[in-house]
Amino acid sequence: MYDIDEKTAEQNDASARPAAGPNGQSGADEKAGPNEPEKGTVSRRSFITALIIVIAFGVALNLCIGSVKVKETSMLPNFVENDHLFINKIAYRTGEPKRGDVIIFHKTVYGTSEDLIKRVVALPGETVDVRGGQLYVDGKKQDQSFTYEGTTNGSVKNFKVPAGRLYVMGDNRTVSIDSRDPDVGTVAISKVKGRVFFRLLPFSKFGRIPAMGTD
Repeated sequence: MYDIDEKTAEQNDASARPAAGPNGQSGADEKAGPNEPEKGTVSRRSFITALIIVIAFGVALNLCIGSVKVKETSMLPNFVENDHLFINKIAYRTGEPKRGDVIIFHKTVYGTSEDLIKRVVALPGETVDVRGGQLYVDGKKQDQSFTYEGTTNGSVKNFKVPAGRLYVMGDNRTVSIDSRDPDVGTVAISKVKGRVFFRLLPFSKFGRIPAMGTD
């Protein structure tokens, strides 16, 4: 009689315990706790977070960096047709223009509205003179070794660059339509679309734009 009672007690005790899982753990142990996220939920959240970061980075990059393609010959020999360039759109919001900067700006010239690429040769308050094929800024003759023909044609006498504006020229100065022409004139700094800082194509010239025409 005692043997029967002991077996019955063992059976009741076994039935009270939770069944073991396939790995030998109890079924209760296999279930995630109430505060533990499921793996699928974590993966989805990680993907959404990464996607938001990528989109935000792309938007920020687009606000700061732009690309242009050269379509003219006025900047020979340093920039040729079909050069692909990167511009810094916020260069003059975070810093000051410098002589020698290559900039992109929009202008209507002789009835045609287009983006132009030119080099800054004089800053606000400086005085420009062109005589005898030479460019002078505040009376100092400027380096022209980087230009196409090493000379600046035309005549400019004692022109003072207005506040907030830039005097620009093309590197191919014998053909460039620039600040020497009244239809272009000086360029408002606020209207500059960007400063050229990098060349993508052609790959033979891949890299940062070297400084030229600076003091």
